[in-house]
Amino acid sequence: MAAALSVESLRPDVDLKYSEQSAIEHVVHAGDFVSRAGLSTYTDGYAKIPQRWINAYLGPRHADGRRRVRGKISGNSVIEGDLLLHFAGNGLTKRERMTTFMDMLSSNSGAWEKELVKTKYPTEIAKFWAALTQENGKPESELSDMGANDDVR
Repeated sequence: MAAALSVESLRPDVDLKYSEQSAIEHVVHAGDFVSRAGLSTYTDGYAKIPQRWINAYLGPRHADGRRRVRGKISGNSVIEGDLLLHFAGNGLTKRERMTTFMDMLSSNSGAWEKELVKTKYPTEIAKFWAALTQENGKPESELSDMGANDDVR
């Protein structure tokens, strides 16, 4: 993490579209440092988890959380029971979306606040680790779309 946070100061020539996110990506793939373990990149020491676990977006939903009629939930779209929702944007637009969603949540929290065992996380995490530890593993695209359209218990 320290290497990623130093990119902006020590590598001003690196274009960081999303600040910390882009810096982490740069450090993982650039190969312009040597670690104590003698590795020149972090590519051998990280695993890419499904985006929805830590950075889910509203996706094809209205600001109050209702699904759009023709919207398809993708691998990074928030689903009921998720632990984190990313409100993209800035300024008034972001604030309005957050306020609308929080108003809905305060009157209808049961649909969104679930015990861990009633979410997709236990099954998805087990599948993720099983795939990661298999000799050949699953393709990255299969892992990133994990659970997007599965039913929750």
